[in-house]
Amino acid sequence: MDVTFWVGLLVGGILSLIGSIIANLYNQKINLFLENRRFKLSNRRKTQEIKEFQTITALRNGERDKTLFFLARVFRIIVGCSCAALGMVMSLEIGIYKILLVINSRPSSFEPHIFTAFQIVTTLGQMVPLLAAFIGLFVMHKSSREFFDYWRKLDWYDDYARARTHKIVGDLKGV
Repeated sequence: MDVTFWVGLLVGGILSLIGSIIANLYNQKINLFLENRRFKLSNRRKTQEIKEFQTITALRNGERDKTLFFLARVFRIIVGCSCAALGMVMSLEIGIYKILLVINSRPSSFEPHIFTAFQIVTTLGQMVPLLAAFIGLFVMHKSSREFFDYWRKLDWYDDYARARTHKIVGDLKGV
């Protein structure tokens, strides 16, 4: 065993001792932060469920028009779908163009290729349609999940949602 092993062991021991001291000092603050975060997330989830309950109640009682409500969600799904499809088609078209460009401009001998800043910027700019496609897929997924959640909850609303929301309202009021 040479000197490097013992130096590494000594440095590792010192760093682990310092790390354990820091962990013990900040343990209370970390636990407090995690507890506050958990409380805020729980509170936000409860208020979101109450808002959802009020929306479903308004839909069931006829205070809001179901047709317009669901058409707005279907429109968001269609926009997400078309944005994703358009982005995918544009990305595929740009990719095929780039492949053909590289095949036609290939040098006869092997040379290292150095990218200029303009080539890097244009390549990144050509990735924008792919980003639009992913954003469209995200919007489509979120909107369709929301649409079918509301559709399903209109059926079982009377039993579960009413009981759960009254329990949540009681929890928020501190009862």
